[in-house]
Amino acid sequence: MAQALEVQRCGVLDAGGAVLCEALSQTIWLTRLDVSWNALGPATAHALEAALRANLSLEWLDVSHNALDDKAGALVLDSLAEHGGVQDVGLRSRACMPGFRRTGPLVWTAWWRTVGCGM
Repeated sequence: MAQALEVQRCGVLDAGGAVLCEALSQTIWLTRLDVSWNALGPATAHALEAALRANLSLEWLDVSHNALDDKAGALVLDSLAEHGGVQDVGLRSRACMPGFRRTGPLVWTAWWRTVGCGM
């Protein structure tokens, strides 16, 4: 059974996102995480990178419409590619082709590096 945590449109700032991701690294039951439409940025991306090394159950992640710059977005994508278990990724942004979504982190990595997303 899928276990989800949905924290979209809650006004979560970057520091709060980092704390949330640190907690993610200690969960083994979470398969879906939606933190879209907040104010997550580089600190969250670094914490998510560490969390993905520890949490092998995550299959679905949406970090769309946050404050991730190119570097933070690339860090998230690289982490997802290494994780291998996340098969559905939302990484849309207000500045980056709204509505664009792909399934599978490797597709996202190739797209992100080809097109870029100056934010």
